[in-house]
Amino acid sequence: MREQATRARAVYQHEVRRHRPSLPLSLIAPALGRLWRLRSWEVGVVVGAMALAAAVRLSFVLPAGFPLNDGGLFYVMARDVQEHRFLLPWRTSYNGLDIPFAYPPLAFYLAAAVDLVGPWSLLDVMRFAPAVANVLTVGAFYLLARAVLGRGWAAVFALFLYALLPRVYLWQLGGGGLTRSIGLLWAVLALWQGYLMFRHHRRPQSLAVLFAALAVVTHPEMGWLVAFSYLLFLGAYGRNLQGLKTAAATAAAVAILTAPWWATVLARHGLDTLVDASRTGKSDWLSWGFLNHIHIYIAEEPFFPLMAILGYGGMAVALAMGRPLLPLWFLLLLYIDPRVAGTTAMLPMAMSGGLLMATLLDIAMKEAIPLPRLISRLGRGSARWAPWAYGGLALLALYAIYSSLRADAWAPTPLAVLPSPVREAMDWIAHHTPEGARFAVVHGRGDPWTDSISEWFPALTGRQSVATVQGTEWLGEETFQYHLAAFYDLQGCAYEGAFCLDRWATSFGARYDYVFIPCAEGWECAQSLRLSLAMDSRYLLVYDGTGGYVYQRARGAALAESALDAL
Repeated sequence: MREQATRARAVYQHEVRRHRPSLPLSLIAPALGRLWRLRSWEVGVVVGAMALAAAVRLSFVLPAGFPLNDGGLFYVMARDVQEHRFLLPWRTSYNGLDIPFAYPPLAFYLAAAVDLVGPWSLLDVMRFAPAVANVLTVGAFYLLARAVLGRGWAAVFALFLYALLPRVYLWQLGGGGLTRSIGLLWAVLALWQGYLMFRHHRRPQSLAVLFAALAVVTHPEMGWLVAFSYLLFLGAYGRNLQGLKTAAATAAAVAILTAPWWATVLARHGLDTLVDASRTGKSDWLSWGFLNHIHIYIAEEPFFPLMAILGYGGMAVALAMGRPLLPLWFLLLLYIDPRVAGTTAMLPMAMSGGLLMATLLDIAMKEAIPLPRLISRLGRGSARWAPWAYGGLALLALYAIYSSLRADAWAPTPLAVLPSPVREAMDWIAHHTPEGARFAVVHGRGDPWTDSISEWFPALTGRQSVATVQGTEWLGEETFQYHLAAFYDLQGCAYEGAFCLDRWATSFGARYDYVFIPCAEGWECAQSLRLSLAMDSRYLLVYDGTGGYVYQRARGAALAESALDAL
């Protein structure tokens, strides 16, 4: 009997070794589970959602060959960090405007460091880092959703909704998403830890403090997201002395950790620089104007807003269940900063949508058709089969994936890229025009936030664009509004003649030496303005390529303008 038992044990151990998972799976999954307290099936679900999110995001990033949309300002700021040997610069060299280097700098330091440690370029970092951070945020979101909704179908459905909601990544994948995407990653992790901290009446948690501090020194608006969300969690779960102590200690610890940045900025540029930048361009900040952002296309789905409707429906379900946190959180995020709330509000919206889907699935399973034990192969009792529910989930998944892959269907879109011919024209400008030359960049497109041409022009040419808006928010509200108005008026000249440029220069006191009209396949290329400049003796065509046209302004006209300015 002992020999038989020994032989059986040996056979069992042999079978275990033969069927043991490969080393990566056997080590990585348990390690992740222990680190984040995830079960094996949860690790698989999160990895699957992140893989789906990566596929969607890379479908826009890979074909572009250049950072999507914006990022010119941040590209120069990362270069400034390198040129100052990783000491915090006083000012950024972007566009020759003497802009204070007061922006939270962590993302610039990360980009500058990554650029120096590999064969890739800084442009490659600007191109891929936002997508990587956004995919990681999907995984971090599951931790938050599981904490709020509990382990189960609601958190799983919320995870996949968050992975596919277009607004989650629309403004995160561009070059400017270097700070937005990394800041959102830290913020979601901070919200996860902060929720657990207040929900379970714990003392200040080191990870909650760390992630909140990282969010503050990465993106200015992510700090607001974390701060106001913590206040909401405090009001919902921490209305006691311990909660107040935890909140105060957490705020103090975050302030201490971030002091090297904000104390330096205050010493160099004063409090007004930070205050003015936080208010610039936010006429509806902390106002009832946030109500205008409550609509079914808030998630910017290109076709039918199905996922947003699920989110709103889930908020109604949450209220009916006596769980008002998600609806209140959604309204709070819209209220504190409507400009970025479309992105941050996707957190409670996705969780609300997951709650609704789990509720509907539960109802469907209760009314489902029992299957015989032989067919179900479950061994106990009987399974239930709800074909309409499973079919509905499949159709929803197909639609959500297709909608996400077509998120760039609306124009203008932040998923567009600066065309290669236009970049070639900018390269010509960088090598064939004087270093101090000032340019009026005219293309006729009226949205400065999807205007990759005006933002990347100073970064790629080293020349000044006199009507570029980016960066001027750090120069005060008056300067910002001046550049914003100058931008809109100048782009209107694309459909008029040279006299429009004269009127614009007089109205805004603008001086320029060249006019750059970018052009690419399918663009109108400011035809009216080009015809007028061709017949005006004050302008000389010095570049005519597939990427645009460069007109040099006669020196006499520029001198006369300078004399008028002096008078």
